Amino acid sequence: MHSIIIPTFGRFECLKKLLDNLPKNLQNSLDTEILIIDNNSDSDLSEKLSSYIDGRQRSLKVLYYFKAKHPGLSGARHLGVKLAKGDILSFLDDDVIISETWADTVLSNFENDKNVHVTGGPCLPYFETSIPFWFWKLNTEIDNGWFNPWYSLIDFPKDIIDCPPDFIFGLNLSIRKKTLIDLKGFNPDLVPLDRQMFQGDGETGLSYKLKKSFLRSDFLCGALVYHQVGIDRLTIEYVQKRAYYQGVCDSFFDLRELSKLSQLYKKTFVHARHILFKIYNKFSDKKSLNTVHHYSSGYYFHQNQYYNSEIVRNWVHLDNYFDEQC
Repeated sequence: MHSIIIPTFGRFECLKKLLDNLPKNLQNSLDTEILIIDNNSDSDLSEKLSSYIDGRQRSLKVLYYFKAKHPGLSGARHLGVKLAKGDILSFLDDDVIISETWADTVLSNFENDKNVHVTGGPCLPYFETSIPFWFWKLNTEIDNGWFNPWYSLIDFPKDIIDCPPDFIFGLNLSIRKKTLIDLKGFNPDLVPLDRQMFQGDGETGLSYKLKKSFLRSDFLCGALVYHQVGIDRLTIEYVQKRAYYQGVCDSFFDLRELSKLSQLYKKTFVHARHILFKIYNKFSDKKSLNTVHHYSSGYYFHQNQYYNSEIVRNWVHLDNYFDEQC
């Protein structure tokens, strides 16, 4: 069985576009369930969402709605894992729209090759407004393709079998349930602003575990989704906020994965990372966005929280986060 897990938080209109688009694109996927995990939307929005899903169940009879008890994207994803009946799990963000080939491509890849553990594909932008001049400067070319981590966009001209797991973005990630459980799930992600000290590196941590375990990931062009990029995100302020968030995530990764090194070496590594990022920013087209300042602020905020709080230190080094709440 195939379980599609869609965490949502306050983006009703985006989710509505995704769900309105699902029936025609899942018509050949009979053995599929869809789990909507409401990640602590306010009561009015939750009621609106629940009512809408009740209506959609006429055309999507395997559509289920659940309210998460605790905030955070990883907590919502893990709740979906526990509730899912399928052995193949697909994680979609609430602001994507799947293509006509997405479901068949994902399922056939797992069914045809037992060595496949993860499947993903292109994440292309879906704009509803004009694009600022600086937007495409955020793209990075790689292996004849390109990616834009600031907006979770990626594309390659052909399939990549056994690709780096980093090429599979969390808004369009399918994985065997057993693999995800064996790897102890996702690290913390998208926690509330007042709990940023408990922010982690989300699916980046999962990618790292996949790499260390030499488990195969495939990037398939047919597993295409479109990422809705609204006007609220097409601002310099959004990019700077995203840079701060990335700094926090990278601090979490460094502290967790360098835990066996000496304190002196760790601090040297942190300093070197900061210098390299400044050099990159100096010669980059992104300099005008002032991302280095916001990235550094996020990075050092988390570093300070870690070294000044035993609670944060213990949190960073938990074995897994399946049953944890921040």
